[in-house]
Amino acid sequence: GSINAEAKTVVPRLVPLLKDSEANVRSSAAYGFKRIGTEAKDAVPQLILRLQDSDVGVRRDAAYALGSISAEAKTIVPQLVPLLKDSDAGVRRDAAYALGSIGAEAKTAAPQLIPLLKDSDVYVRSSAADALRSIGVEDKTVVPQLIPLLKDSDASVRFSAAYALERITLSLQEKAKTLTSSELNQAVSNLESALKVLAEHKDDFSQSTIANLQAYLNILKAEQSDRLFAKSIIQNSYIWGTGIYLFLLLGSFTIRPLWLLKISETLKPK
Repeated sequence: GSINAEAKTVVPRLVPLLKDSEANVRSSAAYGFKRIGTEAKDAVPQLILRLQDSDVGVRRDAAYALGSISAEAKTIVPQLVPLLKDSDAGVRRDAAYALGSIGAEAKTAAPQLIPLLKDSDVYVRSSAADALRSIGVEDKTVVPQLIPLLKDSDASVRFSAAYALERITLSLQEKAKTLTSSELNQAVSNLESALKVLAEHKDDFSQSTIANLQAYLNILKAEQSDRLFAKSIIQNSYIWGTGIYLFLLLGSFTIRPLWLLKISETLKPK
């Protein structure tokens, strides 16, 4: 809109309002930066200060605005993390949203986001799952925490959990060969549990998500089978070696008469 087009002139005018004595003015100013987005980088220092505002609405809008700006992640992320424990659900929700908006650069916040998957507030749970998906978290402990949310009473939470599982599992299968055997077995077990829940409520979820998760599971299981096969060869090397020797030996007896026949034909007088 017009506010984005005039960001360079609007931002300097809004920044002082973040210090206004009236909470609704501070909140409105923060909301304005939320609409401006990335062009409001100059407001970041003052918005960070508003994260500690005594007014709930100001804290919410300041957090949301910082997520919309998505700049200077190294500075913003550590300031947003404490708000994940705010007494107000709306602040926790918007802090989670902001971290998700920042994306991969907010991975350090994953350990603090995971507990919010059990938050009493529906919107906080949903925002936490969305944030973990957007961040692209690779923490394998997240998957068991997401599975119960597939049965959540709220549809938005269920969808957010399913999409987060899809993203995280994609990351796991791409790195299947680097997982330890314990991690691989756990990943397979977790994914089987998730797919069981999804199958029981398949009409509630995207069929493409279910199909993707099944495909990822198949890849992980294939890696599992390859490792078991390799392990069996190592553990039974004598048996395998004997088998190969006998195969070659029997093969030579099968082939030898053919050689003799060829030699005989060659030596026949013409």
